[in-house]
Amino acid sequence: MHQQTRTIEINASANKCFQVICDFQAYPQWQRTMKKVEVVSQENGRPTVITYFLDAVLKTISYTLRYTYDENDAKNLKLKWSYVRGDLKNIQGSYLFAEIAGNKTHVTFDLAIDIGMWVPGIVLNRFKEASMQETLDNLKRRVESLKQ
Repeated sequence: MHQQTRTIEINASANKCFQVICDFQAYPQWQRTMKKVEVVSQENGRPTVITYFLDAVLKTISYTLRYTYDENDAKNLKLKWSYVRGDLKNIQGSYLFAEIAGNKTHVTFDLAIDIGMWVPGIVLNRFKEASMQETLDNLKRRVESLKQ
């Protein structure tokens, strides 16, 4: 499983970015392929296990992820996930929100995915790169469109 990293700067605080990324049930409003999100379990008021349903053109793909939150430093917030079950073989990743100024945050998105079937490496890598960039662009638009 090959991990890829993408970054973007968002004109908002790390806390605002973190609030948006942790509002899982709102994902279908700003993620084009996301059809539905179901919170399976929560701890301390935070969703910890979530099932996603994505429109993959020919069929709906579903998978469940377990989340952990690192909120010890308000200027460096991290959301990490690991695979539980679903139509993929494995998916792991994280978002790191590092505030670099009062209203500017550097976002690092790490993703490792194994779809469970053979796809030429170049095709899979281009798909991952495009979907990661689209996700970050959509996150930036969503965060910056909300009132600070």
